[in-house]
Amino acid sequence: MNSDALQLVESKNYKELKKHLLGWSPTEIVEFLSQLDERDLGIVFRLLPTHLAAEVFAELETNQQKLLLE
Repeated sequence: MNSDALQLVESKNYKELKKHLLGWSPTEIVEFLSQLDERDLGIVFRLLPTHLAAEVFAELETNQQKLLLE
């Protein structure tokens, strides 16, 4: 699951990645985001619909939240 999503990030296939992420729980997305560097974290987070992004943001660690707000 995560390895497929990581490959989509590396290949910049964001349309397919978004479809992939929509089938995940907020907790699974948080775990995935924790594997990404700062740049990719912001890109992938912005792919999420607002309601899901809010749930994911609430579960992120404080340092990850700060990165997204910068």
